[in-house]
Amino acid sequence: MRDDAGPLVVPELHCPVPPVVSPHARRLDRAVAAWATANGLCPTPGLRHRITHARFGTLAARTCPDATVERMELHAQWLALALFYDEAFFRPHREGLPDATGRASAAADAAMATVSALVPGGMPGGLPRGEADRRRYRLDVLSDLLNRTGTMARLEQYSRLGTALTLWLSRQVREEPAPPGPTAATPCLIMAEIASDCPITGDELAGDCLRRLTALATERAEWCLRVHTAARRRSVDELVPALPPLLRQGAEHHPQRALDRAARLHDESACTYHRLERSLTPLATPSVLAYLTLLRGWLRAQYDWSRPAAIMPGPLIVLPSARPFTTARLTAPVGGVAL
Repeated sequence: MRDDAGPLVVPELHCPVPPVVSPHARRLDRAVAAWATANGLCPTPGLRHRITHARFGTLAARTCPDATVERMELHAQWLALALFYDEAFFRPHREGLPDATGRASAAADAAMATVSALVPGGMPGGLPRGEADRRRYRLDVLSDLLNRTGTMARLEQYSRLGTALTLWLSRQVREEPAPPGPTAATPCLIMAEIASDCPITGDELAGDCLRRLTALATERAEWCLRVHTAARRRSVDELVPALPPLLRQGAEHHPQRALDRAARLHDESACTYHRLERSLTPLATPSVLAYLTLLRGWLRAQYDWSRPAAIMPGPLIVLPSARPFTTARLTAPVGGVAL
């Protein structure tokens, strides 16, 4: 029995970056929803609702407000395809697969099929994929996104995206619960880098400070999504697995305390992130400054997108007022609209 029964209050997370959004956001939402439907990414009513109401166009428009419509749309299409794979094949409680062995086997086959599209000529050893598999796993859709991305990205960017996607997909082949490892946040961030035409290089990203900053950013994005969607869970049994692993013990009895602690830990991480960012800024090259600005926009976009949490079912419980913003963007927006 919970000792703090009552409506769960979603804690306010520290995000001292002003939001910016492209004026094309709503147009992109409609275009991506239509694209997802036309390409078979909405095979069930539940998936159709989630994908068409997820506002991936707005997320891309917040992340890369100065990018061209074509680049923002491609970014949003990647997000929609990632949600399709996650919901259709990688969720731990898929319908019709009641046991962990069946779910793991289905996830493994889906992961292998999608990874095969990332390798020129197919998987090593020539694992052919028949037409049924190509339709089931939407491999033609994946190949189209890869081809279009390849025309926009630099070679090393494209290579990093392929590696990140492979690691994320490979992580789906595991026993539950999933151990710590690569998450969808990493390929999403690289896709944002490509969409925004960020000039950062792989060598610069390999430096100790930028590696740490990037790791903190992806961790914050995952933490933010978990906290903001937690109160939408329909029961405490659904809430507990959705929390970061560190907070699961005892959460079934004290869910509000767990959420509040998650917010405090997020804020500590945010402060660490911004201290490191400030230490990098004075001597940063133009390409590093562009990357720092991208990270800020990406984090703020994740915050604003997950806060309404349209991607999750159920009513939002309570949302307190947002904290005031205290830190400006490192560069002024060109095509964006300050909110």
